[in-house]
Amino acid sequence: MEIATPVPAIDVHTHLFPERLAVAVRRALTDAYGWSFEHPTDPDEFSAFVRARGIESFAVLPYAHKPGMARSLNSWVAELATRKPEVIGFACVNQDDADPRAVLEEAFASGLRGLKLHHQVQNVAPDDRRLDVVYETMLAHDLPLLVHAGRGPTDNGLVGVARFRAAMERFPDLRVCVAHLGAPEAREFVALLDEFPRMYLDTSGTSNLSLRGLGLEDHVDRILFASDAPNLPSPYERTITRITDLGLGPDAERKVFRENALRFLG
Repeated sequence: MEIATPVPAIDVHTHLFPERLAVAVRRALTDAYGWSFEHPTDPDEFSAFVRARGIESFAVLPYAHKPGMARSLNSWVAELATRKPEVIGFACVNQDDADPRAVLEEAFASGLRGLKLHHQVQNVAPDDRRLDVVYETMLAHDLPLLVHAGRGPTDNGLVGVARFRAAMERFPDLRVCVAHLGAPEAREFVALLDEFPRMYLDTSGTSNLSLRGLGLEDHVDRILFASDAPNLPSPYERTITRITDLGLGPDAERKVFRENALRFLG
């Protein structure tokens, strides 16, 4: 049964890729975790799928697992965002690209509106000095950064709340969202919201993590609705009901599903 969001919503965390890469990403996730998927990966089909569930717009987050691939991915996302106004295109960059600043400058000039860093897939810690130029570029443009800095689903030894905090202590003015509530250290990442006023958390891909008892009710201005679709091994509707089941009330739900994302995205 289709369940729609209580207000026209923004999903700040989706992953669409060129067809060949989309197949490879799903194969890797199935091999690693045994996940199976039902959501469409074709951009047109995916857009129709989420819009039927109340999603007004959605951020597309590429990531570059090796140097030299970011420019082509950024071009693909920029073209998609041009063709489909409901798409909010983010850029990617690899820490070992020859000139990360130039990659980002080109991406933002093409209309991309933020950056995704996947610290696990890219095998780079949040406080790695190779990312300094990336953070400096984000600050210069005052654009949002969305990061996978938590230890789930597999800890590569480079992520977690301590490494993320070390980066934020050096770049406290970053407008940054931590994906998946930083799971499994969700409580620790929620506590960081009190230290860094431009930090957010998204609710993507955490269907097995209860949202109760994490203190989200005390931080409803900094929680963003997100799904991780289409590579989501559970029904999309569950990403909605996990929030509505908290009973936050209409004002707080409007913030989580829409208004906070508008502020984060600028």
